[in-house]
Amino acid sequence: HSYSGGLDPDTALAAPTLPRGGTGTAPAAIGSLVSAGKPVWITETGYPTDGTVTYRQQAQYLVRSFVNFLAAGVKKEFWFKFHEDGPGEENLYNLVFKDETPKPSYVAYATMTHHLGGATFSQAPQMGSAIRADLFARPGSAAGSTDTVAVIWSIAEAGTITIPISGTGGVQLGAYDMMDNATGQRVSAGLTIPISNDPVYLEIPGLAPAAVAPLIQAATIGGVNPVGVDPQLASGLSNGLPDIHAMVTART
Repeated sequence: HSYSGGLDPDTALAAPTLPRGGTGTAPAAIGSLVSAGKPVWITETGYPTDGTVTYRQQAQYLVRSFVNFLAAGVKKEFWFKFHEDGPGEENLYNLVFKDETPKPSYVAYATMTHHLGGATFSQAPQMGSAIRADLFARPGSAAGSTDTVAVIWSIAEAGTITIPISGTGGVQLGAYDMMDNATGQRVSAGLTIPISNDPVYLEIPGLAPAAVAPLIQAATIGGVNPVGVDPQLASGLSNGLPDIHAMVTART
């Protein structure tokens, strides 16, 4: 079991211990189990819509949680829970209400399984600390061919990503939002897709992840601050003055 106590999946994946309110196994601890060759299953995880997590965030976190765990080598993941069957906090984890009205997370789950069904994780091109991109391989429609599905989101601000069409060999790219609506705008340089905390799916038929990864890394990111600066007081210095320690990161 792995519950992050409301912490978003990307932050939770990097946290060495579970935050206050989290229960089960910290996501960071799963890597050692996977590297030992054990077939790891996450038999319970979820986010309750209790006010700290909105309906929209539950949908975002569901997809990002599944993709993160698959990329980490987890074999299966089970969401708690599907149906509201009574009052109480446990029912806030549900994907559909008691009258079977769906939450956004239900549609996000269906969209994810539509795009990633039959696919296996391949690689995660380095996109900086603010952008996440995971590439999945799926058997193509032509004999012996491979399709790639890229799942992309921003951990930070909303912006855009423009995938260059050069190097695709004329392949028709398709992009779909978290609710499976077609998205993106074709420009001379390629396909510009809005990115935010909502994951988007980029479908590249006939190209394997190894060929797609350079295209993703050559993409132009807009709207997301490329540099992160985190100033902190540096403690324990001999002069006792409030010296500043600044951590600068490449976010895109």
